[in-house]
Amino acid sequence: MVVLVWVIVGVVFVNAVFAVFLVLRFRAEGKRAADARHRREEAAHWVGTTRGSSHRHLA
Repeated sequence: MVVLVWVIVGVVFVNAVFAVFLVLRFRAEGKRAADARHRREEAAHWVGTTRGSSHRHLA
């Protein structure tokens, strides 16, 4: 019976650690995606302002 309790505690602990890992990973991924989206919009703005120039900013 005591062994069963320790197995359950171990499984809960491993799940908690895994959940924290997933939350941190998805937060970082969301931040990276938002940053990339911002960079894309900025690049589109700069390309639009070159008016056909051969020098393209951030494109």
